[in-house]
Amino acid sequence: MIDLLRVKRPLIFILVILAVFGYSGLGHAKPAFGYGGSGGFRAPTPTLSVAPTPSVSSSADVTGDNQVNALDFNTLMVDWGRAGSGLLADINGDNLVDLLDFNMLMVYWQ
Repeated sequence: MIDLLRVKRPLIFILVILAVFGYSGLGHAKPAFGYGGSGGFRAPTPTLSVAPTPSVSSSADVTGDNQVNALDFNTLMVDWGRAGSGLLADINGDNLVDLLDFNMLMVYWQ
């Protein structure tokens, strides 16, 4: 009796090769990308997408120098844990300087 696994392996290998390189129908196999016959090998053109950088939020810039940096962090640490209105480091406006304000500062950090 014929071992079916032994027969199927070459067939699976051929099907994988055809799937990778494409098949143009009757005739010859054609690569899925790259080799275009008369034009030679053409590698796929890589694309680069860059996520936009968040702009400086006026509320996260607690020092008013148009940058969110160590000076703003220092102000946050000075006001850390304080509650009340008018706190410079209360970035989210909940009258408490806490982890939520720190997170806002980190989002706009430069």
